[in-house]
Amino acid sequence: MLPYESVRGVSRHAQAGGETILNKPRTIQLLQIVPMGPGHQNQHHLIMKLKSLLVGIACSIAAPVVFAQTETITTTTTTTTGAGTITEYSPGSAFVVTESSGPVIYRYGDRVVYITRSGKELSDDEVQTRIKVGTPVNVHFSRQGEDRVIKRVEIEDEDDD
Repeated sequence: MLPYESVRGVSRHAQAGGETILNKPRTIQLLQIVPMGPGHQNQHHLIMKLKSLLVGIACSIAAPVVFAQTETITTTTTTTTGAGTITEYSPGSAFVVTESSGPVIYRYGDRVVYITRSGKELSDDEVQTRIKVGTPVNVHFSRQGEDRVIKRVEIEDEDDD
């Protein structure tokens, strides 16, 4: 009789008689290796190494997911107010206000809101007619490095002019 086949599920007839596995329909269970002759200890050692390798790969893939931490970044923006009179105004480029300490240069931010003291937001047409050199303003800004970036410009209500 021949030594054991390397895959379970093969009939005794196939082991002894030389039939091929393909001619005899059987259910073959993959990865169930049976010892084969005197070198079966080496085969067992190889199987254990493969299993260890597969477990290691699975752990290395799962570790980042299991130990993932979420990072929360909190940014605090402080808005400061400056008050004075517009001394230079060019929409989108120059906005200089003379304050009690002297002229202060402001930089435009992504969005600048123009409002009256009562809280009414000015339309684009109103901004073009009401924001001009000599107008008293309160400028709400944040600092980005040394720059003062405008967030909001507040002017007197029309009734107060």
